[in-house]
Amino acid sequence: TLKEHCDDRKLDMSNTFVWICFFCNDQICGLPGLMQGSLAELQRIMKSIGRVLCVVDDFRAASSLYLGRLWPLFEVFTAATEGIRIETELMRPSRSALKQMKMLEVVNSVVVDLTNAQTSDHDDARAIRG
Repeated sequence: TLKEHCDDRKLDMSNTFVWICFFCNDQICGLPGLMQGSLAELQRIMKSIGRVLCVVDDFRAASSLYLGRLWPLFEVFTAATEGIRIETELMRPSRSALKQMKMLEVVNSVVVDLTNAQTSDHDDARAIRG
């Protein structure tokens, strides 16, 4: 998906860098003091990058790992509130399914439920939701 994204936009892959949030923002072990520093750090990093590419596994919210996790949704929210450009790429199997569906089916499939989005740490969920 990343290669196709670069190819479609004629980006030089040898000069294109990817920051993958779960490698840089420890979402598994928990972040002590999430809102006292980590949020500011996340905002600083996102601003310095200048854009966010969301690689979504499945546009159907009920089937999507990405749309069912609170951290990615929070990162998109953070980018949006900071005025950072957001792009979305669907992984190939989801793109194929999308081409087969009627627009009303697609619209009804893309309902994101923030109240039930999950984190691996309950403290993160409480901190993100406020």
